[in-house]
Amino acid sequence: MAWTRRMTVGLSTIVGLLTMLATPAISGGTAVAAAGSAGCAATARVDGWSPEGSIVIVTITNTAANPATRWTANVTLGGGQSVTSAWNAIIATASTPSATYVTAVNAAHNGRLAPGASTTFGMRVTGTGPAPTASCVNDAITGEPSVTLTEADNGRTITLHVGQTLGISLPAAYRPTAVSGSALVKALTRGGYPTDQPLFEVYRTGTTGSADVSTMTDYACLHNPPWCALPQKPWRVHVTVVGIGG
Repeated sequence: MAWTRRMTVGLSTIVGLLTMLATPAISGGTAVAAAGSAGCAATARVDGWSPEGSIVIVTITNTAANPATRWTANVTLGGGQSVTSAWNAIIATASTPSATYVTAVNAAHNGRLAPGASTTFGMRVTGTGPAPTASCVNDAITGEPSVTLTEADNGRTITLHVGQTLGISLPAAYRPTAVSGSALVKALTRGGYPTDQPLFEVYRTGTTGSADVSTMTDYACLHNPPWCALPQKPWRVHVTVVGIGG
């Protein structure tokens, strides 16, 4: 799947784990959709039309009781639509014949949101399609992980207790991780290939048992010209989750 990354000059990073929710268009050419995880809500609307397409404005609201310092949003557009520019966020897009998926992470100045506070980001979109839909997550719920692993931890086996969280902090060349086993549930993803931003993820301990978390490096030149022959470096850890008294 081909990805395109666009950003407003001077903005900085943050990326994540998202859920889509569709909603129909409303009258007057304006589209509205709202969805989110516990702690975050997103609303998308079409805010104007031009011969080239439309302007989509997304509102991010911290619905948690705790402050948030970063957020990640997903916006779904119609097939054939594309994003030509964005502001107040850093975005990456992936397209299929039926839809265009946009992942947006906060800029340096609008990631911190008090409980109930909101911020917005915008996109200029070409083509026409159904009402955009949006969802988001933030760190007001996930908080800071109990244990954080880095590139140097490749090959390790670690033990966590139920209730603890696991952080993954890897360079930008690594893809978002995959997990096998039911002991861990991914709660947050930001950055990683192809965003050009460091990868940071949070896993929750779901139940006692074991899980393998794995990923590998990736590079745009392995998929698009000018071609290169950079080696891909795997990364894997094995996690055992035990009970509180284990």
